[in-house]
Amino acid sequence: MKSVAACLTALAVLACYLVSSCAATISADSSGSTSVIGDAPAPPQILFFDLDAAVTAEQLTYGEQLVAFVLEGLVNHRNATAPVILFNAGYMNFDWPGSDQYWRDWLTAQGRATFVNVSSSTLCGLVESGDPGDRVKGVVLYETDAAPQQEEWSLPIAITIAGQQQLLPVTQAILSKHSCLASLPIVTDITKEPAMGASDTAWEWAFANLLPNASTAVAYNLYHYEPQIHSDPQSNATLANVDWAVQQRAFVMNFKTTGNPASEVNPLFSKALESMEPLFSAYGWTDDEFGFVWMTTQSGASPNGTKNNAAAGGGGAVFCSFATPNLSFWKLLALPGGRSKSRALPVFDRKMPLDHNKSYVLIETNEGDTPRIVVSAFSKAWTDPRRGSLPVSWAIDPQLGEEFPALFDYFASTAGANDSFISGPGGCGYVYYGRMSDPQVQTFATRCGRLMESYGPAIIDTFGQQGTTEAHSSAVLSNFSKYAAAGGVAPLMYISQPTRNIHYSYYDCNGQDSTLPDGTPLVCTPHNVFYVMGSLGGQELASRINAIAASQPAPNFISVYGGLRWTTTTGATNKTSLFSFWGDTIAALDDNIVPVGAQEMARLAREAAAATGSVVS
Repeated sequence: MKSVAACLTALAVLACYLVSSCAATISADSSGSTSVIGDAPAPPQILFFDLDAAVTAEQLTYGEQLVAFVLEGLVNHRNATAPVILFNAGYMNFDWPGSDQYWRDWLTAQGRATFVNVSSSTLCGLVESGDPGDRVKGVVLYETDAAPQQEEWSLPIAITIAGQQQLLPVTQAILSKHSCLASLPIVTDITKEPAMGASDTAWEWAFANLLPNASTAVAYNLYHYEPQIHSDPQSNATLANVDWAVQQRAFVMNFKTTGNPASEVNPLFSKALESMEPLFSAYGWTDDEFGFVWMTTQSGASPNGTKNNAAAGGGGAVFCSFATPNLSFWKLLALPGGRSKSRALPVFDRKMPLDHNKSYVLIETNEGDTPRIVVSAFSKAWTDPRRGSLPVSWAIDPQLGEEFPALFDYFASTAGANDSFISGPGGCGYVYYGRMSDPQVQTFATRCGRLMESYGPAIIDTFGQQGTTEAHSSAVLSNFSKYAAAGGVAPLMYISQPTRNIHYSYYDCNGQDSTLPDGTPLVCTPHNVFYVMGSLGGQELASRINAIAASQPAPNFISVYGGLRWTTTTGATNKTSLFSFWGDTIAALDDNIVPVGAQEMARLAREAAAATGSVVS
């Protein structure tokens, strides 16, 4: 039974959805007919739930927090015309714990939404008044201790059931603690299913009964298993976007991808993804980043639907999403002005002429393959008042413009002077080109070309995994450019990183830049300026850049990768923050080194290649 306060809150929110234009005034003339004065629709009224407060006050366990995130995904359902609820889940977003409150304030100031606090910052407060449309139909009961490590399979299977049947996943312990959940009907009870007694039989049951009804476009790996749940903060933080998995009706996996390189795809992983459509998206995270990426590209159906035939032109891409709350909200939030598509990222280029006596350097912000980085506004760095004072190349994935247009549009609309962009690792999803078949490269590059044309930026970071030799790398990227051009636009420049720790398709160009046969520059980040953080200090980074520039004849083109930490570091007094770090670096550069943005470097490097026949690092 919902409380009176909860019912009033729910009715107020539901009324907003039933009124098509709350901002319009209705008047009646003498004949009794009505007309609408003004046609500006009112912004949606959205519930705001302080999960941080609930976790602190009630000491919510992982399973109890899971109930909250599943409810968010059910309420923000795929067919909704607007989001219903936004969480304050800063404890999960260690890139910027204050980001959810920032988005609430910014959207309110922009007149894009109004927010109403859920009546009580408790789990029962959420259950009783966070579901104005009565989306929740009951609970699915699971258990975690009837067998050793049973939680590793019973919990993700319960999430999948919850998404498909509009239920909340609970254990008897959770029901005993929360009367609001105990009052809901037990619709599905998998504690009575014999197959749940062991991992292999449980997953076989899930593949037979749940997988046929799951999404073939979005996959999700929960990363909730031993020993990482006790040692890796990324494991528990992957829970933060269960709402997205539920909203998209993804089959929730919980599989290891161990191996660098892995010699075979985890059979459970392969089975779960056998029918996924080409270019599917794999969210969540895992114990082995590199195995996760490789296994994702190797899994799924061919373009003609043949299962487990990714090499024929299928395979997926990874979108790292631990510590990424509220993706179900961002999927539904409308763009301003009635637009259905995000604006393209602007191109910043001061049109400076190429100086053959100069060296040019850019800094590319790290983690550009993830929705994490945009939800956190680049670990808060985008909101730094010093943004615009220095050229910075922000890494961002254009696929996010299609998945979360309102979020992507924020950056496109607020970018200004000195903001330039790079399509983050992989270009339009995290993959390793050098370990993909040519049909897969064609499928993926065609999408990248379309996305770069629609949203920008036409500069791709390959993350150093584009081939195993110089010849192989050149051939793969040449084909990629050809296929991307057919899809929309070809990259203006590639950037390769010295990812020596990834053992899949790594060619170490270590600062030895080159030009592809079609004239596209390949700029290679040197080892000692890869993944640099503010703790290194601007003076030290500048000395490294100065030495790199002095080691080769001009013009040089130097890429630096890094600058953003997992935890927020902003402010003029914080020397490790992006703008302090990069500002101190620029101040200590030799006079013949010019800081530029990504689009500027692409143009200048192409001009240098046209004049000399190659790019010299």
